[in-house]
Amino acid sequence: MKRFAAMLVVSVLMVLWIASGDRMSAGQRTDGLYYEVTGIHPDAVLMRIEGEDISAEEYLYWLAYDCEYLTSYVPNLDFSAEVSNGMTYGSYAKADAVETVKLYALLRQWAKQYNVSLTEEDEARLQQQRQQYVTYYGGEEGYQQQLQLLGISEDTFDSINRMYLLYARIHDLYTADGSAMHPTQEAIDAFAQEKGYVTVKLLYWPASGGENSQAQAEDFAARLATAEDKDALYAEMAQQLGIEAGDTGRTFSAETLGDTLSAAFSALEPGQVSDVIATDEGWYVAIGQTLDESSVLDEMFTETVTQARSELTVEYNQGLYDKLDAGDFYSRLTARQSELSSQFGSGSADPGTDSGTGSSTDSDNSGEKDGGSTGSGD
Repeated sequence: MKRFAAMLVVSVLMVLWIASGDRMSAGQRTDGLYYEVTGIHPDAVLMRIEGEDISAEEYLYWLAYDCEYLTSYVPNLDFSAEVSNGMTYGSYAKADAVETVKLYALLRQWAKQYNVSLTEEDEARLQQQRQQYVTYYGGEEGYQQQLQLLGISEDTFDSINRMYLLYARIHDLYTADGSAMHPTQEAIDAFAQEKGYVTVKLLYWPASGGENSQAQAEDFAARLATAEDKDALYAEMAQQLGIEAGDTGRTFSAETLGDTLSAAFSALEPGQVSDVIATDEGWYVAIGQTLDESSVLDEMFTETVTQARSELTVEYNQGLYDKLDAGDFYSRLTARQSELSSQFGSGSADPGTDSGTGSSTDSDNSGEKDGGSTGSGD
């Protein structure tokens, strides 16, 4: 993670900010649980990623998400406890939330650069999803109360759900032959060779089956090798073994296969049947296939996103970011959520706890992840 202006004298930094007009806004909004428990305005600029302002509301949503995720997997979690190499659970949660907002900042920037937008079907899906939430929570009031418990405006929650679909549209553009994002054939070939990708149709018998499984594997291999319609016979055998038989086979990288299987699969020509391949895990029989480039492109896209995210420059509003203690934030947040939930349940919610959902706020800096959730974490 890149820290903004590490070790610089604060007074000098402030002068530079004022002189350049780039001082990060402290915000003005006072709505929502995040403001209640941190004192940070939801519309404050908490960081800037490649020139794009990231609001406190966006970042704190994902910090709450990460905190909830950690507490669900680590019993009696102490956020001040060390995870590894001096990093505490709290600092891990903060850093991981930064990685999330970096990802969605990247996707927003790509969408703008390549003119990517949601389809009419996507928009309809979002409307349907909202109605499902409203129905699930017993009506519009219940849905708005749930957003209030989250601490975010509906604009922010909507932007989270939109980004999940936008990710898919950007992926579609990347994998579309001839598009502005589509890699060259040379790049695809080089990536596939570097990673050792192969596509095969596979049969498998676990080692627990013993000699009977080995004998069956040898029988199946022999029958496949002489079959006129190998695909039809393979489908029958896969069904007998309870293996899902795809039309194009499965694509693996050398890393996921290990040396033995990678060497055996890579040696197969399309349509060629392997001998029985014995490993500690069991026995395999494979039929070579033409490399499925769509699977390779999927992996290339993932790696491209990961690499591009790692190269993003992040500037922090140090005065706000550094004072955030993840454990204290999450403790205060969950306590306040519990109080507010009780008030909603008894029908006596305090009007003073209005989260401002649906209010006229600037939502251009809202955050996104792998789809939204009307809980503080998915």
